[in-house]
Amino acid sequence: MLRRKALLFSILGLLIILCLAIPAWASAATIGITAPANVNLNQEFDVPVQVNDVTDLSGAEFKMSYNNDILEPISITKGVPVNALEVQNHPETNPLWFASAVGSQTQVYKGSSGVVATVRFKAKAAGSSYLALTVAKIGQWHDNGTQDKIYPALPSPVTVNVSDIVAPTVQTNAATSINTTSATLNGNITNTGGENCDQRKFQ
Repeated sequence: MLRRKALLFSILGLLIILCLAIPAWASAATIGITAPANVNLNQEFDVPVQVNDVTDLSGAEFKMSYNNDILEPISITKGVPVNALEVQNHPETNPLWFASAVGSQTQVYKGSSGVVATVRFKAKAAGSSYLALTVAKIGQWHDNGTQDKIYPALPSPVTVNVSDIVAPTVQTNAATSINTTSATLNGNITNTGGENCDQRKFQ
């Protein structure tokens, strides 16, 4: 009888430990941002905000700060869950603010990872700008009808470097094979300005 009681207490203790560990597993979800390291002046580019290791995603919220002097946010496009409503979408502020949420449990996102929103920026001045999440929340809907808010660890900021557009430089050389009806014109592009110079012509 004592052995049976000891066994029951041991099993009960393991169940308690497992129950306490469940919130830790649930909070293992992560969030991150991806941005190009280098862009050109006046270039537009996308910064996806992605969550990983999620279960029954019901929505997300984040704030993203940036350098006003270098970057200009243009828009925020909602990702998963597809049927989520945008409850906040303020790309004009700094930090910019986005939040979405589904209206019912049937609309949750069943994938384990996905892009919750994509922020589009324009590089308006040369220099370097940080992009950093200052707030991040992930919504999770459980089978019993309850919802949780998960606060994942904030990722390290990323840096976007904006370069000035440099005009290409050319060198014109003397014409050759000159005759009464034709001639060969010669020249070299000595610096493309960092771009693919796919059109060349003489005037």
